[in-house]
Amino acid sequence: MTSGMLSGAIGKRQSGTYLAASIWDNEYSHQRYVDKELAALIKESGGNTGSLFELHSKWAVI
Repeated sequence: MTSGMLSGAIGKRQSGTYLAASIWDNEYSHQRYVDKELAALIKESGGNTGSLFELHSKWAVI
């Protein structure tokens, strides 16, 4: 994990596609990660698509 990341998980479908999900302490921490680290990880993994979903507090089960 990196600074500001609170949690993360990766799932794989039988088709071979992956879902990586992460929770951040704030938007700034996530943007810093995107700007400084994500490009290298995407290049290394060969991934080329992605989406950002904002977590709403009503969705959380803790």
